[in-house]
Amino acid sequence: IGATDFGREFAPRLAKRLKTGLSADCVGLDITPEGLLVQIAPSFGGNMLAEIVTEKHRPQMATVRPGTFKEIPHNYERTAVVERLPLPSSLPGPRVRLVEYERAAQKGHTIENATVMVCGGRGMGNKKNFKKLDELARLLGGDVGATRPVVYAGWAEHDALVGQAGKHIKPKILFSFGISGAIQHTAGLGEADFIVAINKNPQATMMKMADVAVVADAGDWLNHFIKELKKRIRE
Repeated sequence: IGATDFGREFAPRLAKRLKTGLSADCVGLDITPEGLLVQIAPSFGGNMLAEIVTEKHRPQMATVRPGTFKEIPHNYERTAVVERLPLPSSLPGPRVRLVEYERAAQKGHTIENATVMVCGGRGMGNKKNFKKLDELARLLGGDVGATRPVVYAGWAEHDALVGQAGKHIKPKILFSFGISGAIQHTAGLGEADFIVAINKNPQATMMKMADVAVVADAGDWLNHFIKELKKRIRE
């Protein structure tokens, strides 16, 4: 079940009715040779990934954040068998009453749909340096994402948070500036096609995940990169 606002409310209620377990906000799923669903979810404050199985109860249930898996190509030649199930003539009335609904203000688009992402972490040094990522994102036609410490420090809005507690992104290319690669952040990067990481520490987890790893000060490299991009655009 998708870990949307509706899914997060619906899934635990359904699991309770079916008397089975539920793993929430999974970042991966797998199947064992015995047919058990392996539910991979962050645990211990997001510092570890737990592999959870439901051995004795059925059905096996999990919620997965939107964007965790890459969309598979559609096969329009496949057809499904429609089975009609009878419903009782009368259903019990709802036991939950919605008192008020208020829609949060939304931008024209969300970072989950961005094809180019520029993400920054504490390695940017300060808020002024971090804000330079906005200029790079504009030049590349992309969006800016942030790690949790950056959001908590007030350098970026919560809508820009990428990772376990924020958005799951699936860009074609991701630029990672000054990000070490804690699981809380990398949990949201499962579908990035190509990663360029810039960090002073060559042993950082993010550098090991990257397709291209640049050992440099993130702020200094960003300034040079923006300057070179502007030069190429003028040409």
